[in-house]
Amino acid sequence: MKNSSSFTKGYIPWNKGKKMPRNTRMKISASLKGHKLSKGTKRKISIAHKGRKVSDEHRRNLSKSHIGIQAGAKHPLWKGGRYKSSKGYIYVYQPKHPLANHDGYVFEHRLVVEKYLGRYLTPKERVHHCKEKDDNRIEKLIAFESQGYHNAFHRYGYYNPQHIVLDGRKLIHSI
Repeated sequence: MKNSSSFTKGYIPWNKGKKMPRNTRMKISASLKGHKLSKGTKRKISIAHKGRKVSDEHRRNLSKSHIGIQAGAKHPLWKGGRYKSSKGYIYVYQPKHPLANHDGYVFEHRLVVEKYLGRYLTPKERVHHCKEKDDNRIEKLIAFESQGYHNAFHRYGYYNPQHIVLDGRKLIHSI
């Protein structure tokens, strides 16, 4: 005698494509609340959903439901909105800043100079570090009008005071 629960190739179950009644779905959902799925079960669910077509409306609803769930300070890997880049510069999370990168981060040295000047730096203005790249004290920074004047300072040690927006080295003597 053949086992009724055995799998037969080509067999289509009677309930394939049929929706469960809403009250049945709600009962199942309530019974699974707080229930953790094993890795094996998650894998099986993933395999079952692979290749499934999702309507554009459903896709939009899914993306709306996940907006901000683990963004910024809510994310488990959040480290306070500051990180050091591979080149040694400190980035600070300021998503509303006009010159923030695509991730919402801005160079800390730009923020320090902007706070001192009381205005945003223009995209052309460049900030130079007098010492280490991660030392963002105002007295260790020089803000130039453009990349060209910044380059001249690096190459020749030359700078025209007219082309400097802020010279932090001079602030030490005035304090």
